[in-house]
Amino acid sequence: MKARRIFAVFYLGGGQIYTPLVVTVELTNQCNLRCRHCYASAGEKLENELSLDEVKQLLRELSQVGTVEVEFSGGEPLLRPDLFEIIEYAKGLDFSVVLITNGTLVDREVASTLGDLGLKHVQVSLDGLKENHDYLRGDGTYEAVLESIRLLAEEGVSVAVRATATRRNVGELEKIADLAVSMGAKKLGFVRFFPAGRGMGYKEELMLNAKGMRSFHLTVKKIKEKYRDKIEISADPCGFLEEEVFQQYLQEGNILCPCGKTWCLVKPDGTVSPCEIMTFNAGNVRKQRFETIWEGAPVMKAFREFNPELLKGVCSTCRYKKVCAGYCRALAVLHTGDFYAEDFTCYHVLKAREEREAVK
Repeated sequence: MKARRIFAVFYLGGGQIYTPLVVTVELTNQCNLRCRHCYASAGEKLENELSLDEVKQLLRELSQVGTVEVEFSGGEPLLRPDLFEIIEYAKGLDFSVVLITNGTLVDREVASTLGDLGLKHVQVSLDGLKENHDYLRGDGTYEAVLESIRLLAEEGVSVAVRATATRRNVGELEKIADLAVSMGAKKLGFVRFFPAGRGMGYKEELMLNAKGMRSFHLTVKKIKEKYRDKIEISADPCGFLEEEVFQQYLQEGNILCPCGKTWCLVKPDGTVSPCEIMTFNAGNVRKQRFETIWEGAPVMKAFREFNPELLKGVCSTCRYKKVCAGYCRALAVLHTGDFYAEDFTCYHVLKAREEREAVK
């Protein structure tokens, strides 16, 4: 899983300018793990994944439409034999490059090569201490991830540790932060578990309840106070939008979700989607130029023209709806079929539901 992103939407002459500043490219669906919470349901390589030449063509097109950062992910991108050539090509086009990996395939040679490539950072997931991390990702993965962080840091790579908060590991988040800082990570990110993909089957077991969401929020606040001068920290707001950073979005009339506005995803087969939690097929780079898809796809327009005033349920009366906008619309569609349904993973929605159940 990957961290959710927050970017600005540009305004010019009273109109909104949508630019794909950051694009995530899933280089393969192949993965050596079968993580329980993987919303891509990664595993086997697809028969029709983009070739090296097709990836290079995509990168050239991205360089022409204003993209400044490319994230290479999977599946597990280190399983793609031409990964380093792709990264070098992207660097040659002056992209800032991020690699998103599960960390289990990083040895000294790989770490050294990545150190030489001058990446913005390498993101590695650490989803709890040993028992919980291994439960989610497989036996032995915890030690492998710690070793990869150590090797990458020693080779001068900026490491971004990313943790998914679940019902099982929410009490371990501060210890995850302690580990990340002690091992020299430069960035630390937290996000709530999203029941999507393979994670759909673990919704009841892993999804945080209202108490867990509040604990998540308060723990992250504590971590920020503890390490604010030692590591860059980002976190899922969990429905708590009182911080000053969110007031700017209110003043600008902006919403948090960057999908289809400043960010999008390209799947291993070339399908373009405004969202990574669920694939909304906007087009395919094998059949159309990326620019054509970005500018003209109806699903891109749907995300850009999302109207928070049409949100339903608890979200409809929330004072933060113009900023949050129901947070993840993919989850709404996945679980209800309704683009404007309330965000059932939000603290405020969870709390309201639990209060209703208590009075029955």
